[in-house]
Amino acid sequence: MTERLQKSVFPGANFGEIIFALRQMRGLSQRQLAKLAHIPPSSLSEIENNRRAPPPISRVKEIGAALRLLENEQTQLIGLAERERQQLGTKVKKNTPRHVADLIREIAGVADQLSQANVQTIREKVSETV
Repeated sequence: MTERLQKSVFPGANFGEIIFALRQMRGLSQRQLAKLAHIPPSSLSEIENNRRAPPPISRVKEIGAALRLLENEQTQLIGLAERERQQLGTKVKKNTPRHVADLIREIAGVADQLSQANVQTIREKVSETV
């Protein structure tokens, strides 16, 4: 997953999508990777499906080791996990549809750039659709 590989194979992908793709590339099942990384399979599933924030650095390192990532790839994965964790100021419930969870995370990532007028516009659009 060198920077070139990330840009060409995983353009715009988030942490969970990259873990899923790398796991598939390595030919591992979720259970196999979870066992190698010392995490519950349900946690890995939630990470891959963007229902759970990226884990702490120690866990990201274990996942990277289980996926046999090179040192620079591991560093990139840690950086991505840290950026995504910083963007998440809110937890998304497990039963939230993925497209809605992605939107919540996207808004959380730009929250400091939203004016009160922006927030009001978003609220109005949401109320128009429900």
